[in-house]
Amino acid sequence: MIDMTAVRGCGTIDQAFYSYTAPEPDGLADRPLEPTAARWLPQRGSHLAVLPYDAVRRSPTPHDDIQTFFAAAYRAGADLAGWPAERECDHGITDPLLA
Repeated sequence: MIDMTAVRGCGTIDQAFYSYTAPEPDGLADRPLEPTAARWLPQRGSHLAVLPYDAVRRSPTPHDDIQTFFAAAYRAGADLAGWPAERECDHGITDPLLA
């Protein structure tokens, strides 16, 4: 169960997009997230990147906001974990056969 009370400052949150990096590298929650509604949520000794669904629903660019959020969350973890940038997925496609 995810405790969403830590990000209720954005309004009541029932649904959200989220991302996590495992194992979590030191300093992950200090990295910036985008768009501005995105937050790091402490969860059982680690952190989730959370983007409230309602913020996306109200956005004039919801698709771009979702892509920006996942790219920022991925890049934060990948940079700190030392993952090679060339393995980053283009446009969110994770299957190399579909890319």
